[in-house]
Amino acid sequence: MKDKQYFIDKTKEYFTSMKEIDPKLQEEVKQQLQAAAQGKQEAKDFLARQLQTYFTNRKEIPTKTLYPNVPIFLSLIFHTFGQKALDAMMFQSPYIENVWIWENRPIQYLEHGILKTYDYVPTSDELEVLLNDLAHISGGTIHQKRSVLSGDFAERRLRLQMYTRPRSARTVIARKDDSGYFTLDTLEMDDRVRKLLKQIAASNSSISIAGGQETGKTTLMRALILEKDPDTNSLTVIEQTPELKLSERWGKVVVEIRYVEEEPFEVTFGHAFRNTTRSIAVGEARYPFEAHYVIESGLRSPGFTFATLHLKVSSPDVAMRTFENLVYQYRKDDRIGIRQDIADGIDFFLMLSKNYRTGKRYISSIFCPRFDPVTEKLQSSHLVYYDEQENEYVWTGKKIPEEKRSLFLTEPNVDIDVLTQLGVW
Repeated sequence: MKDKQYFIDKTKEYFTSMKEIDPKLQEEVKQQLQAAAQGKQEAKDFLARQLQTYFTNRKEIPTKTLYPNVPIFLSLIFHTFGQKALDAMMFQSPYIENVWIWENRPIQYLEHGILKTYDYVPTSDELEVLLNDLAHISGGTIHQKRSVLSGDFAERRLRLQMYTRPRSARTVIARKDDSGYFTLDTLEMDDRVRKLLKQIAASNSSISIAGGQETGKTTLMRALILEKDPDTNSLTVIEQTPELKLSERWGKVVVEIRYVEEEPFEVTFGHAFRNTTRSIAVGEARYPFEAHYVIESGLRSPGFTFATLHLKVSSPDVAMRTFENLVYQYRKDDRIGIRQDIADGIDFFLMLSKNYRTGKRYISSIFCPRFDPVTEKLQSSHLVYYDEQENEYVWTGKKIPEEKRSLFLTEPNVDIDVLTQLGVW
C-alpha cells in the first residue's frame, strides 16, 4: 500500500522530469506549471487531468486526498505546484470571505459571516513553504529579520497578511477582495432602507460608515460610491492598504493613493486637494490624524467625503464620541469646535451591525449628527433604526435637516419624491 508521500514524490518527478509526457505537450505543460505557480485555477485543473491519466496508465491510483473535500489528483497539484492549504480552502466555497492558516493548528475561515473550522492542520514545514511562495507572488520577502508582510494575491483576488518567527507563529491571513463587489441593488437589505441609501448616495453628502469587524463597512462604501455618476464625479481614494480597488469598477477618473508611515499623512492628503478630483474616500479613519483630515475634507471638499470607522460597540453615541476623541487627540483642544465640525463635516452616519450567531449583517441606523448650542454636545437625529427586539425597522418621522437639503437639491440624480414617500423630506 503506497502512502501519500509516494504519490507526492511521483507527482513532482512526473512534472519536473517530463520524461513520460508527450513531447508535443511538454511546452504547454511548462506554461501550465508556471500559471499554477501564479495561482491560476484553470492551470491546476489541467495539470490534475494530466496527473490522473499518468497514474491511471501506471495502474497506481491514490485513494486518499491530501485535503478534505478536494478531489485526489487536484489535491496533489495544490500541494506540489500550487498554494497548498490556501488552494484547498478557496476550493471549498465561492462564499469564503476570510481564511486564517496557522502552523500546527486547524484552519479557520469565515463563510457567509459565520466562523467555521476546516479539518486540516498544516505543518510548520508546509507553512514555511507557503509563506515563501505567497511572498514571492505578492512581490515581497518574509524571513526572521522581516517577519511580517502585507501584499496582494492578484490572481485569486486575495489580500494577504503574513507572519513568521520570531514575531509570531507562521501564519497566513487571506481576505477575499471580490467578496465585497456588490451594488446597493444586490446587497441584502430592507427595500425602504435601500431606497434611502440610493438617494443619499445620489446627493453630495459626506458619510461615515461605522460598525464592528466584519460588518461590511468597505462593502457598503464601495456600493455607495458605485451609485455615483462617474461623468460628474472624479475621485481620490486614500488608503494605507488597498481595499476598495475602485479603478477596476469606476468608469472615469479615480486616483488611488497609498500613504506610507515615512510621509506625513497631511502630505498625502494634500495631493487629494491638488489633483483636481472632486471627491475623497478614506479607507478607514483609524488614527487621530486620519479622523481630523476626514472632517477637513467634509468641510472643504467640493464633492462628497466617505470614510469608515471601526467600533467595538455599534451605537450612535459611541460613533460620535469615538470620532470626537480621535480628532481631539490630533487637535488637542476645543472639543466644542470639534463637535461643531463633525456636525457640519459629516452629513450622515450609517451604522452597521452583525448577528454573530447567524452571520447576518444589517444597517442598524441612519442618522444625522447635530450640534446642540444649548448643551454644546452632539445629538443623533435618526431617520430610521432597527429594533432588534421587534425585528423590524422603525422610521422616526424625522426629516433630513434643513441645512443638509442643498446637498440633495443641487444633484440631478436625486429623486425628492422618493424621499418624500419615505417620510424624510
